[in-house]
Amino acid sequence: MAGKMLFNWLFGGVGFLLTLIVSSSHNLFITSIIRSLIAFVIWFLLAFGIRWMFGMLQTGHAPVNAKAPTGKEDGEKKGLRFDMTTPDENEAIHDMLKPSEHETSETNQGAASFQPLNPPRLVKTADRDPEELAKAVRHLTED
Repeated sequence: MAGKMLFNWLFGGVGFLLTLIVSSSHNLFITSIIRSLIAFVIWFLLAFGIRWMFGMLQTGHAPVNAKAPTGKEDGEKKGLRFDMTTPDENEAIHDMLKPSEHETSETNQGAASFQPLNPPRLVKTADRDPEELAKAVRHLTED
């Protein structure tokens, strides 16, 4: 990060003073102080982001797609770049998706012993008397 903590304290102090000036004309003094302290914390943390951005600009990071430096330059800039590329693993993924001999033997045994679930029917309207159904409907509509 570029700079020292003094930058954060000054930036937070500016936020504190601005909030105190604007807030004191409309609120009680203690309310203005509380809001100014909250603004100080927010501005103080915001200064970290600003310092980080300045630090990124000063180190001159290359874009992600740019080639890495080679030769003697590599030793000077060691640890300043993060390579976000990963090796090609298509072959390993295809090998994982292919079933092994152990899995195929279990699948064949499981297919032979598989029986679909056949749950009993809970409601059979054909066996019910129509008058009994009418009584049930009348009873439910009365409530």
